[in-house]
Amino acid sequence: MPLSGPPVLTEAQRGTLMPLHPGPQMLLWQDRRKRQRHLAAWAESIRAS
Repeated sequence: MPLSGPPVLTEAQRGTLMPLHPGPQMLLWQDRRKRQRHLAAWAESIRAS
């Protein structure tokens, strides 16, 4: 079944959509983003002190 995407997409744009297949690489990226957000929040909290 082809992906339809949001209604604002043109037919050409819809033709480029691909499903995401979660895997270890995606989880690793999420862990890195969580770490970056945590460290940024921590740095901001000690800067405010």
